[in-house]
Amino acid sequence: MDIYISGIHSGPDPSAGLGVARSLRLAFPNARLIGVDYSTASTGLHDSAFHDVWVQRSWNEIDLDLYREQIREVLGQDALWLPCLDTEIRWLAEVFPGEPRILAPQAAALNMIMKPAILAARHLPVTIPPYILANRSHWDLFAFCRRQGWPIWCKGPSHEARLAWNWVETRRALTELQEKWAERLPALQAHVDGSEESITFCA
Repeated sequence: MDIYISGIHSGPDPSAGLGVARSLRLAFPNARLIGVDYSTASTGLHDSAFHDVWVQRSWNEIDLDLYREQIREVLGQDALWLPCLDTEIRWLAEVFPGEPRILAPQAAALNMIMKPAILAARHLPVTIPPYILANRSHWDLFAFCRRQGWPIWCKGPSHEARLAWNWVETRRALTELQEKWAERLPALQAHVDGSEESITFCA
C-alpha cells in the first residue's frame, strides 16, 4: 500500500503530515509512505517515517493542471493520498470531488469551517471573535482596530495568523498575507486572552 502524505514541515507553525506519517508507520508497518511537500526547506523531508519524498514547486508557482494529472496517475496505481495542508485539501475537493482514494473532507464540509465566519461554530458551544475582511477601506479597518483595541490578529484565509500591536504592524501583516494568499482574503480579528486548544479526532 502506497500512501502519499503532504504537509510535512515541522516548525513553529507545523503542518500535520509528519505526525500522521509517524502514526501510520506504527499502525501499518508494511505501508510505503511518500512524503509530499512544496518546499525543499521542509524539515520532514528527512524523517525516517518516509520511504521516499516528492518535492513540488511552491504552491504559488506550481502548474496545477499538470499536478492534477500527476496525482490522477498516482491514484490510478491504487495509491492513497492523504493531504495535510489546508490549501491543498480545498483544491483537491474541487478537482477530485468524491474521489475515494483521497482521504480528505469534501467541499460541503470544508465550507462549514471557512475562516473567519466558521459556520460550524453555530452548532458548537463556542463563539467567533469579532472580525472584518481585509477588502474594506483602510479607514474601516483602522476603525475596527480602534474599536476592538490592540493587539489584533491578522489571519490568513486558511492558516497563518500574526499578532499586531499597532496600526503600522497591522498594515504590514495584512499586506504580506494578501500577497501570500492571493486567492482569498485575509481578515482582522479581535484578540481573546487565553490558551489555545486543538481538538483532534478521527472520523
